[in-house]
Amino acid sequence: MKPLLLLTAVAAVASAQANPDATGWSAATWGMTAQQVQAAFPAARAVNPPEKDTGLFIRLASSPVQLGTFPAKAEFEFPPDRDYLSAVQVSVDASRNRPDAFESLKSSLTEKYGRPTSSDSVTDYNTFGNAIVTKSVIWRVKSSMITLTWIEATSVGMVLVRYAERKPDPTL
Repeated sequence: MKPLLLLTAVAAVASAQANPDATGWSAATWGMTAQQVQAAFPAARAVNPPEKDTGLFIRLASSPVQLGTFPAKAEFEFPPDRDYLSAVQVSVDASRNRPDAFESLKSSLTEKYGRPTSSDSVTDYNTFGNAIVTKSVIWRVKSSMITLTWIEATSVGMVLVRYAERKPDPTL
């Protein structure tokens, strides 16, 4: 009986490690109100008027925050009709070190959430013929989608990580 109990406990721990979840970012969890996010991030300030981003509104922003070893800015996003945290976008301040920031964050996120679900690299050209390269890596976990993005265009660019709530997927 004891070996079976031990085997069941080991399997439960291995399953939890194989399928990590993200129910938010840092101290922010999906469903928090703006007031709760403000309490969790005292440096967060209201964005007035709220800025629209992918159907959600950025109502609070906090800077500086840490993302791995990089200073960053966090933007907390809510649906237009609800006081319900649905996404957090973290923009990394890596002005001269974007390639290292991208690779370091990719490694950290892979270590935490496992192999990415997908990755992509796209090169577009602006009207002046300059290349704009966008690299993205996505992890889909039970309650969230995490997207790491690096955009580079003629020595100007950015690295950001977006944590967004998704319907829980019991298969993950």
